[in-house]
Amino acid sequence: DSSHKKISRKQLLQALSQLTGEIEQIPPMYSAVKVNGMKLYEYARKGIEVERPRRKVTIYELELLDDREMFEGQEIKFKIRVKCSKGTYIRTLAVQIGELLGYPSHMSSLVRTASGNFTKNECATIREVENAVEEGTIEQLILPIEKALSSYPFIEMDASNEKQICNGQILKVHSLLKKSGKIVFTRNGKAIAVYREHPTKPGLMKPDKMFPNNL
Repeated sequence: DSSHKKISRKQLLQALSQLTGEIEQIPPMYSAVKVNGMKLYEYARKGIEVERPRRKVTIYELELLDDREMFEGQEIKFKIRVKCSKGTYIRTLAVQIGELLGYPSHMSSLVRTASGNFTKNECATIREVENAVEEGTIEQLILPIEKALSSYPFIEMDASNEKQICNGQILKVHSLLKKSGKIVFTRNGKAIAVYREHPTKPGLMKPDKMFPNNL
């Protein structure tokens, strides 16, 4: 039966391995990428297919969530967990996996478990937000700004720089800035300012964002 498919666990793991790291993707027609001033989905709705620019993305982890040694049948389904960079198209990744295995494939469902530093468990539904507003407990659902900034180095201000930072002054570049792109100055653990390199003055850094409510 030509419709009967058979894929070993080894073949599948090899395909996933080939797609781990920096890869190239072609955005699907139903996406918001712009070509000649129009979004791809606008072309798609008119039945027009245009050449799409390739883009590089990074797949940090690609894990098979299935313990079977052999996958076979007219339809083969399996789950994967993906940790990827911004701009990755999981629909396209599903197609790429199939291409490596020699079969047409597509994504049947998708659950975003995290975005940046935030996980699904930290999210609230619209209903939960509405209820919290009505009950006056909305503050319990709001995560601190420090959570959003946690990928950057935190530096506690001291007497030598506190006044300058609180006034948003330009400072000499901090050694940690070169590695991380941005640094967060804090007072008692609360974010006061985010600094980045000055765009026109080498060796200096300037505030990217100030948090006056924490001053």
